[in-house]
Amino acid sequence: MKTRAQASAPAKVILVGEHFVVHGEPAIVLAIDKRARVTVERRSDRKIFIRSEEMGISGFFEKGKFYPKNGGEEAGRKLEPIYAVARD
Repeated sequence: MKTRAQASAPAKVILVGEHFVVHGEPAIVLAIDKRARVTVERRSDRKIFIRSEEMGISGFFEKGKFYPKNGGEEAGRKLEPIYAVARD
């Protein structure tokens, strides 16, 4: 049986005060009609496959090297931050 988890979070726009909040000051934040969605599923081959339907890019990381499926090598640069979180 495969292990799978899914999550979804609303997007937001910070109109004023983006950096104020780190100093305990208020900000004006609005939710917008966009969502971030993620599905995580364990693979037997230890590859980390990442796909962004919104950006039309995908590929997998194996031992730190990116192998593009859609979007070429540029996709690897865009997906690298997600890989950094997923590998740990």
